[in-house]
Amino acid sequence: MSHPPGPWAFRRTGPDQRARRHRANAAILGLDRVTGAVRTGLAADLVVLASNPLDGFRASVDPELVIIGGSIIEHPTVTRFDEIDARLDSF
Repeated sequence: MSHPPGPWAFRRTGPDQRARRHRANAAILGLDRVTGAVRTGLAADLVVLASNPLDGFRASVDPELVIIGGSIIEHPTVTRFDEIDARLDSF
C-alpha cells in the first residue's frame, strides 16, 4: 500500500516548487483567479509561526499572526484540550 509523503518530503523542495504546486492545485480546481498565490487581488489565509513547523508539531501551538479573510489577528488565543494535546504529543 502506498502512503502519502511525510513532512520530510517537503524539506527536499524549495519555496519556488511549493509555490508552483499551490498555483497548480488552484488551477486544477478552477480557483486560480481567486487563490493559489500570495499577491494583490487573490485570497490567501496565512499563519505566521515563530519556528519551522517541519521541526515539530509544537511550532504551530502558539502562532504569531493569523490573516484570514483579510483580517489580521496578532497573537491569537486558542482553546486547548489536554487530551488532544497528549495524543498529538505522542506522535
